[in-house]
Amino acid sequence: MLMRVVKKEADRRIQFLIADKSMKRRFIGAMAGLTGVVPVGRAMDMTKTAEGKIYLPDPINDPTLLRGVGTNFEDKEFQVGGSIVLPKVDNKAASAEILEIKGPEEIRLKRGFKGGVAMQQLTGRSDMTKDGTFVNGAENKKGVEEGFEGSAFKVAPKLDQTEVYDAVHAVLHHGGSIGIFPEGGSHDRTDLLPLKGEISQLLTEMQS
Repeated sequence: MLMRVVKKEADRRIQFLIADKSMKRRFIGAMAGLTGVVPVGRAMDMTKTAEGKIYLPDPINDPTLLRGVGTNFEDKEFQVGGSIVLPKVDNKAASAEILEIKGPEEIRLKRGFKGGVAMQQLTGRSDMTKDGTFVNGAENKKGVEEGFEGSAFKVAPKLDQTEVYDAVHAVLHHGGSIGIFPEGGSHDRTDLLPLKGEISQLLTEMQS
């Protein structure tokens, strides 16, 4: 309906961005292809369970240093620009980008994990609230909770979106329009979610 109205009123065709994963679905992929959509690969659709467990040795003073137990961060599946993904809690999974691989059991993140839930997963500590702030006096405590063995995790690859950028630029160059649907939750969660990494990156590239 939106495509028809815009075409009629502005004589411009909308080509929507769509997850590449959806293009592999029999009916949806076929119908979407007929409308000229632009597929976008999503790293989160390519996550793999990794060996070992991870934790934050100094979550307060050095929240970007991630350490592993029984891990091999030098394996080809771990890439600078890729992501470390924690187990889902309430259907949400926290992730952080890899900045540097320092060895088989130590990496540096571009930014630390956000929120108390992720911090609890990586420290075993319960003295933090859901927004990541510390209970009185907890900020003076270092390290993980005694007996904490680390968290299971997944790894996501770094994706080269050059072909996506080229396709988007081609659509705009020929007078078309790119459509991006707002990302919502579900029928019982109607608030908008933050734009995912690949979409945010694409918008930044388009603006520059």
